[in-house]
Amino acid sequence: MDSDAVNSDLIEPRIGLHLNGEYDIDRGFHNTVIKPFLTAYFREGFEGAAGRYTKLYRDEHPAERTRADEVFSADFIRAFQVEFGLTPDEAVDGLAELMDLAVEFQNVVVETTLGDLKTRLSKTRGLSSEACEAFIRTFGIFHRPAWDKPPPGFRMKDIIP
Repeated sequence: MDSDAVNSDLIEPRIGLHLNGEYDIDRGFHNTVIKPFLTAYFREGFEGAAGRYTKLYRDEHPAERTRADEVFSADFIRAFQVEFGLTPDEAVDGLAELMDLAVEFQNVVVETTLGDLKTRLSKTRGLSSEACEAFIRTFGIFHRPAWDKPPPGFRMKDIIP
């Protein structure tokens, strides 16, 4: 900051050094321009956020869920499905089911079996068995027998950049 002020000819390039390593420099520009600007900038952001604070805790349920095809292009949805093996809507449904499980268990850490999860995803959310498998494969984290060897389908550069 001080270097920028000196190089921009905003303050005199005069520095007072102290034995303890500290220094003094003209802070006039900082005190009259920078500090008031930053104070006003952050106050405006803070007051804006404070004004919207009550919206965070409203219990609103949309009348109807927005589908992915109402938000994303067909090309994006196709690319998502090719990459992950399920649609964005199926991914949202799977994540919603995980959140429902957490609420049901009253814990952010949910212990369940893959079989139970697949059953819930298919019965509650209507996911096909292929979409269930793709959801678990995409969002699951599984144990590897060896930390220094990539699992099947991956290369060494996937785990060691």
